[in-house]
Amino acid sequence: MHIKKHFHRLLLITISIFANGCSTVPTNIQKQTNNTYNADQISRIGHWQAKGKLGFKSPDGGGSASLIWLQANENYHITLRGPFLAGTAVISGDHHMAALQQGDALTRLPPSQLTNKAIGLPIPIDQLHYWLKGLPAPQNDQISEVRYHLDGSLAGFVQSQWHLSFLSYQDTKKGRLPRKISAEKGELNLKLVIAKWNFPEREKDVK
Repeated sequence: MHIKKHFHRLLLITISIFANGCSTVPTNIQKQTNNTYNADQISRIGHWQAKGKLGFKSPDGGGSASLIWLQANENYHITLRGPFLAGTAVISGDHHMAALQQGDALTRLPPSQLTNKAIGLPIPIDQLHYWLKGLPAPQNDQISEVRYHLDGSLAGFVQSQWHLSFLSYQDTKKGRLPRKISAEKGELNLKLVIAKWNFPEREKDVK
């Protein structure tokens, strides 16, 4: 009788694993295993500031920089400081166009091209500001390999050929937000450590 119960439990586990592996990925990430994480609440955060550090590697080399990212809805103002930049680089713009200011030099390009020029990585800024919050970008909801932490927050997914891993989270007054993020695409590797989240209330606070 004991063996029969054990076999029945093992069969249920096997069926569950198989079903989860074959299920389609929902376009709206809403898996909640308990009440410690709220994806809707996080998605509504439009004005925020993230301070931390960025590290990257590519076939051409690598480097690191301090990062201050200010976001007001679709508008962003990103400050990068690191030796590989020979000082400070400021990227500002929206989904359509971005500007890179380095010293007296000003360059205007589409966002993905601008990051490639600034740090040698074609990072999709218009998606990255969602990834920083631990969410897939809604403009491109083709996601796969979705994984979750026990609290319902995303542990990782693949979007636009970037493999995202949310290694740790931190509690903020707006909810649980990422602390450590890893992103990989082929031989490109990006790591972000966010030391502090702030939440300015007005759009003009984002310079």
